[in-house]
Amino acid sequence: MIQSADPGARRRAIILACATILLAVAAYVVADRWLADAAARSTAEARAAIAAVLRWGTAAVATMAAASGLYLFLLGRRVVSGRRFPPAGMAVIKDTRVIEGRSARTRGFIIQALALTLMAAATALPFAAFKVAALIESASALNPRLEHTQPAAASRPPEQLDRR
Repeated sequence: MIQSADPGARRRAIILACATILLAVAAYVVADRWLADAAARSTAEARAAIAAVLRWGTAAVATMAAASGLYLFLLGRRVVSGRRFPPAGMAVIKDTRVIEGRSARTRGFIIQALALTLMAAATALPFAAFKVAALIESASALNPRLEHTQPAAASRPPEQLDRR
């Protein structure tokens, strides 16, 4: 049996994909300007800006990954309980062959396992990124030569760089 595509679902999927791309481009532009502004400041301020961009970016990615994982887990649960993929009443964006019985349950369990893996990664990612951000901010404590009162090295001519 084939479940026919829903043109409305296809349209919503395209709109969501375009909105996601626009949001990602806007985030990139904002982060790029933020970091370019930080490069004109002291090294400590530049490190703080890099750490902030890392924290905000990680929070955004982790939130989207966790939300996607939750959606996939609930989808997998519907597949397992209904023994049908795609679940009854679910709109699809292209003509999809319906799978029923044991094969559908197996597919549902696989979807749930992948969803749990995605949610675990979304939970672990901020811990790792925030640790890296803290290390970036405290880099001068680890190596005092990294601390400058002048603007960051990338914005100074090569003859002004510290060559110790």
